Formats: sequence, structure tokens, C-alpha cells
Amino acid sequence: MSSGQLLRMIIIGTLLAVLGSAPVFSSQASPLVVATFFPVFDFARRIGEGRAQVQILVRAGLEPHDFEPTVQDVETIAAAALFIYHGSGIENPWVDPLLQAGTLDPARQVIVETTRGLRKDGLLLAAPEPDAAVLRSDPHLWLDPVLAQELVNATENGFIALDPAGRESYEDHARALRRELAQLDSEIRQALASCQRQELVISHRFLDYFAERYGLTVVAAAGLEPAEPTIEQLESVIAFARQRRLRFVFAETLLEAELTGVQTVADVVGAQVLTLSSLEGLRPEEQARGADYFAVMRQNLQHLRIGLECS
Repeated sequence: MSSGQLLRMIIIGTLLAVLGSAPVFSSQASPLVVATFFPVFDFARRIGEGRAQVQILVRAGLEPHDFEPTVQDVETIAAAALFIYHGSGIENPWVDPLLQAGTLDPARQVIVETTRGLRKDGLLLAAPEPDAAVLRSDPHLWLDPVLAQELVNATENGFIALDPAGRESYEDHARALRRELAQLDSEIRQALASCQRQELVISHRFLDYFAERYGLTVVAAAGLEPAEPTIEQLESVIAFARQRRLRFVFAETLLEAELTGVQTVADVVGAQVLTLSSLEGLRPEEQARGADYFAVMRQNLQHLRIGLECS
């Protein structure tokens, strides 16, 4: 995003707040809740069901790493009663300036960074170089259903802070969501318990939390942010795939295998390409059929069982 574009958005958002567009919540109205990208939105949607209007910023088919808010997006952000973002650096290039300018204002809005508590507790994986220049830590913890329960907790607390009268509803929905995440964790452990392989090649480093939880070795063509790999990175991944005689490699659903180097690796070593979702966003066809976090995670698990040659 250019500095001129960002400045224009900040000015518009600030004027909206000054001229009386600050969010107002009453017990008769459903508050506007804005969540940045898919896992943040999907948990918020579940917790706020029946009491809030939850809207997503990063729409289907888009990558949050590359997202730049439009003027209309900034207007929506300024009008939100509750703004929920993931943090860890993934949205900070545009969230931080909006906070500094007062377009996002904790005096008139509830603002929740869902990874803040995890960062304070030292539970986030450090971002390696060169990603550390942009990302404060590895942001992809929503793919670990155990850590994802902490994201649910932070989201639940945000809703209660906004609407104390709805506490019972929010607590019930969050409790059900945590139970589903615990069940998913059990399913993954059982499904990956008898696999011939524990290593896999992927497009970029979005599986580190998942791999640490379930004892896998992951080699990625790029770092924490999607990017076209260098020749050196490709050579390293190809050498690993050859050494391990991998029959499958994994591309991302939102990125073309050719652009991320995964197709090149597959062609060189004679492997088949499977897909995994980073859950950073849905494809339009997934959105059309109403896919949620759990449906996509279980689809990932099916593909992992194939790629890891599980019985």
C-alpha cells in the first residue's frame, strides 16, 4: 500500500469518527463486529451468533498477507463496535497506522488482538529471518486446534466486553467451539497415528505449529509469507524430497503450485501434488458451499493421510 493511499484512508476513517460515525450499541441493535480474515471471522461468527452482525474484511480468494484495505474497508472498520484481528504481524502493517491515527479507537470501540495473550505467555514461535522484519512471530497457530482454543477465549472475552448482557450466550457458544476443537485434536492424533511417513514438503511455512503438535517434519519452499522461492531454496527442497523419496508434495489451495515452486519440485522428483489449505482464506467455491474451519481442517487431514501414507 502506498503512503498516499494509507493516508487517505486514515483521514477518511478519522473524519467518520469525529463527525459522529462512532459505533453505538444498544440492547435493541445487533452490533457490527469486524473480523480481519477467515479463522478470526469463523470463530467470531460462531461465538456472536444470534447477537451480533459479524463481517469479514479479507474476502474469499484473497490472501491476508497481501491484503490492503480499501476506503470502504476503512469506513467499515471505523464503524465497528468490536474489531477483532489476529496480530503477530500479519495485519499490523495496516492496523497499526489506523490505531495510531485514532481511526481504530479503544475509547469508542472494543479492539481485540487474539494472539496477544499467547505472545505474553511465550507460546508463539519466533519468526525467522527475513520474515522477522515484517512478522512479530509465526502467525499460523489457528492450524493447531489446541492453541486455537486460546484464540476462542480471546474472542469470547471481546464479545463479553462489548455486550455484558449476552455473556451467557457467548460463553455457551465458546464452550461448544472449544469442545469441537478438542474433538478435532483427538481425530488428528488418531488419523496420523499409523503413517509410514512423518515428513512433507509444502509451499511456505504455514504448518510449523501443526507439525510441532503432531510430530511431523515440514520442509517449505518459502518462509512464513507466501513467495516465489529462490533457486537455492528450490534446490534444498528438491534434495530433501529426493533423499526421503517422497511420493507426494503439497501446494496451497489459494496459490498456484507453479508459482510457489511446488510443481517444479514434483516434476523433478516425480511426485504427485496434493493441496492443503492454510485457512488464511477460503476459495470462492468453498465459501459457496458454506465450508467452515472444521470442514477445511478435515479436508486437510484427508490429504495429509494420503501424502503421509497412513493406514
